[in-house]
This record gives sequence, C-alpha cells and structure tokens, in this order.
Amino acid sequence: MDFVQSFLIDTALVPVIASTIIAAILSRFQKSAVFSGATALSVAFFAAWASQDWAKLTPTRYLDWMPYCGLTLGLVAYVRAALIPKWAQWLLIVAATTGATWLLVPDFPRLQPPRVQAFAMISIASAILSMLLESLACRVKGRVFLTALMVSGTVGALVLQQSFGMKFAQILGMLTASLAGPFLYVRKQPEETLWGLPTVFSTLTCNLMFIGVSSSTSDVPRFCYAVVPLVPIGLWLLALKSVEVSKTNRLKMVGIGLVALTAATAVIPALMAHPPWEEEVFE
Repeated sequence: MDFVQSFLIDTALVPVIASTIIAAILSRFQKSAVFSGATALSVAFFAAWASQDWAKLTPTRYLDWMPYCGLTLGLVAYVRAALIPKWAQWLLIVAATTGATWLLVPDFPRLQPPRVQAFAMISIASAILSMLLESLACRVKGRVFLTALMVSGTVGALVLQQSFGMKFAQILGMLTASLAGPFLYVRKQPEETLWGLPTVFSTLTCNLMFIGVSSSTSDVPRFCYAVVPLVPIGLWLLALKSVEVSKTNRLKMVGIGLVALTAATAVIPALMAHPPWEEEVFE
C-alpha cells in the first residue's frame, strides 16, 4: 500500500497542481484561453517529468525527447492560430506529429517492425488520430471529451503496467494527470480551451504505446496497445447534429457505450494475461 500511495503521489501530484494553476491563470484572459488546454497539458507534463529522479533533461536517447516533444506540440497550437487556411493547419499537425514520432520511435537493433516502417506507421496513425480528435473536440462538450481522454490514458497505463513497463505506465499516468487543469477550467465552448490539446495527447500516447509494445516481453496481446488511442473515437456519435431529437439520447448512450467497450477491449485481455489477483509462484 505504501508503494501504491507513493507511486500515485509521484505520478499525479505535480501534473495535477501544475496544470490546474496554468489553466486557472490562462483561462481568465480571452486571448490565452484558446490555448490554455494545450499549454496546461504540455507544461504540466514537462514539470512532472522534470520532478522524477530518473529524468534526464539533456536528451541522450529516444525516451528523453518526450517532454520536449510535448512542449513543441503544445506550441503548435499557437502557430496554428496564425494559419487561417484549414489545409495549412492540418499540414502543420502532420509535420509536428511526424517530427515527434521520428524522435520517439526506439532505435532497438531488432525492433519489429524495423524502425523506418515503425516510424511511417506511427506517424500516420498519430497524424490521422490528431486531426480526428481536433475536429471532435470542437463538437463535443469539453468535459465529456476530456473524460474520454482520461479513460484512454488510464487504460493505457494499466496495459503498460500489465506488460511490466512500470516506468512507461508512470509516464502515461503523468500525461493523463496533466489533463486535470483543462478538465476543471474548460469553458462551455470547448474550442475555446481545447485547441491543440488532442494533438499533444494523442501523439504522445500513440508513441508511448508503441514504445511499450516494442519493449515488452509479457503475454499481453499486441492489439491491446493499438486499441488504447482509439478509446475516444466512440464520441463521434455524440457529435452528430443532424439527427432526430428522439434519437439523440439513444445515440449518446451508444457513443458512451462504444467508449466503454473500446476501453474494455484493451484492458481486459491485458489483465487476463497476468491476473493481478493470482499470486506468482517462484520455484
């Protein structure tokens, strides 16, 4: 129990406090409120990373670039505001996610698939997911959307923990805890505070799940890692506007059910691979 408590404190305390303070300050001003979510997430994640004993602020390998990629992806939200054409904004997201993935994909000698193929696969997945979630964030209530992201991050941390990747699970836990500030201070119009936040979260999550699966020697099915970033997609049904009023509540329930089903699809096989309720027997 002491270990669990200390792990939770080390993982969640700093990002929760940092993101809450940043979101509270930025949300008070109209101009900065647009970027408050992305800024709170990226800066709080960097602060949480820097507070860890194992953290290296001078990058020497792939994992060390993660907090800097988070800051850069957060900065993209500011740059996008100056790019009025929609196609230019999407192009910037593709460039940012591609650059982050290039730095974060491991350079293991026996990486499967090989690094070039893995880079192409993860960068495409990150870009597509980022653009989908950016569009979705403007059409779904802010706290509902952030709740889905929190579920995704929590499920991902459980999958990584079941894969014996405690450090990776802690990193994703810090990223998820950094959503606390945006969740508390999100405005009624989500586009005012969630601009750029999905790109930060989805890109880091996709890369972290690939790092986890490529480092794992456990029996957790590989599809569990791939399903985690897809958890929020079920909210698309909540974003439909051209439906009859009588069908609205039904669609909401189905959308929430899809989020829960996707999360269960990722976490249940991972738990069954190494059931935490069974004691390990050492010969």
